[in-house]
Amino acid sequence: MSQSELVVKATDGRTRLVVEVKARKNMPLSWASEFRRNVMAHGWVPAKSYFLIATADRFFLWTDDAEINSPPEYEQKARDIGAHWPILNHMDEANREGLELLISAWLNILTHLDHLPNDDWLIRSGLFDAIKHGTVQMNNAA
Repeated sequence: MSQSELVVKATDGRTRLVVEVKARKNMPLSWASEFRRNVMAHGWVPAKSYFLIATADRFFLWTDDAEINSPPEYEQKARDIGAHWPILNHMDEANREGLELLISAWLNILTHLDHLPNDDWLIRSGLFDAIKHGTVQMNNAA
């Protein structure tokens, strides 16, 4: 099992998304890349899984076929995501546990939707289809 705060399992039980939640702001791309590289080196992310770092002001996403040393393939400002997902509007005011609950609620909504607008980054990345009808699990050991 991942050491991460949240995972989304597909209907077949495979881990499709691993999420790390950090109550930090203004984290550079280099920090996100190094953090992921360390997590991957420890084997905490199953093969063929998406990886998301959600900070208080930014989301960094790697697709399921990203190389270990690659930068995030998608970087989104939380306020831009909050424009489409009001549940995420106050991420910058939450502590880590609050952020974890917000992200968990957002992912639960996503897994129960049948479609999103085609131009959404969640569609372009393939993440939406990967987690559709999946199950969000919180890792209590995190």
